[in-house]
Amino acid sequence: MNGGGTGVDGGARIRPMTFADVPAVCRVGQRAFPDAWIASDYEGELGQPTSRSWVLVAEGDIVAYLVASRVMDELQILHIAVDPRAQRRGLGRRFLAGVLGEQRRDGMALATLEVRASNVPAIGLYASAGFVQVGRRKGYYRNNGEDALLMNLEPTSGSEGA
Repeated sequence: MNGGGTGVDGGARIRPMTFADVPAVCRVGQRAFPDAWIASDYEGELGQPTSRSWVLVAEGDIVAYLVASRVMDELQILHIAVDPRAQRRGLGRRFLAGVLGEQRRDGMALATLEVRASNVPAIGLYASAGFVQVGRRKGYYRNNGEDALLMNLEPTSGSEGA
């Protein structure tokens, strides 16, 4: 996935996120989250040497993105979203599996993320990929004080994807 992209579903392609993608990524984020990141958040991540960020392109449009940080053999997923107009088609599951599969092949030993305790669909997606809850951060989300669940994925967990 560091090259030209990886197929996901009927022509959908995973490819690395670029600065040119930021406006489209912002639109997806705004449709998916009440407290979406702004352009400078994505640009700041893309400017980091540890940044590993991808988009999912279907029918010429960015329909999902994943922003992560990779340090040594650990991937921390910072933000992931699927445009609500593209949800319920399995794209998010295949997108996540594709990214995780590539990172495994590149030596990832652990993937981590935080998710809102109330976000049942996302928790189900992560569990289906092999993530397990390992902790809870009380009052983690600033906009409403909601707790975050900490989830980890060991390299032998979940589907091999991609």
